[in-house]
Amino acid sequence: MVFPLIELLFFFLVLPALFAFNLIPSALLVLFLLAFMLCLGMLFFDKTFDKKQLWNHAALRPHLKRILITYGISCLPVLLGLVLYDRKLLFILVRERPLLWALLMILYPLCSVYPQELVYRAFFFHRYKRFFPSRLMMIGASAMAFSYMHIVFQNVVAVIFTLAGGILFARTYNDTRSTCAASFEHALYGCFLFTAGLHSWFFRPAISIVATIDAIFAMR
Repeated sequence: MVFPLIELLFFFLVLPALFAFNLIPSALLVLFLLAFMLCLGMLFFDKTFDKKQLWNHAALRPHLKRILITYGISCLPVLLGLVLYDRKLLFILVRERPLLWALLMILYPLCSVYPQELVYRAFFFHRYKRFFPSRLMMIGASAMAFSYMHIVFQNVVAVIFTLAGGILFARTYNDTRSTCAASFEHALYGCFLFTAGLHSWFFRPAISIVATIDAIFAMR
């Protein structure tokens, strides 16, 4: 009981703070991918974990309508707010860096969304269920851990947006036990933020990698 609690506090509380204050020299994306592989390995060899939850695409269909309606309603005020805040940012990647945008639409769900959902939903829900026995406690804890991780971007916008998103994704995973369903919902919102023009507040490691690929194409 004590070790999982120490593990929870270290990986989901202390480690993001160390990155936020630049106390760890390692690349954030590299460490996160290592954490993803560690969590995947722990789940894979855990006999009490239902491996079906690592994907479980069939569970998405009954919840698809609710996910899409919530997504549509949520995006409208964000677009309006961006127009009022700085309309020059609206669709800036699509307009000025279409190749970079296209690469992000492909690579972001695969290389960022699924690893995050596995760590903050499949792993978190299974590994720490003893600490958060009720549905609301688990959804809240997962969402707050997910939001808190975004302090590494050092802006309050990322933390607020990801708290709202974390609640949605945690609820979906809780209701479906499907990393596929949670990843699909997460990818919708993440790709929307890239497309709308809010990328500068989010996903800097992913952007830097794809920008490098984009630069290689530009040199040809």
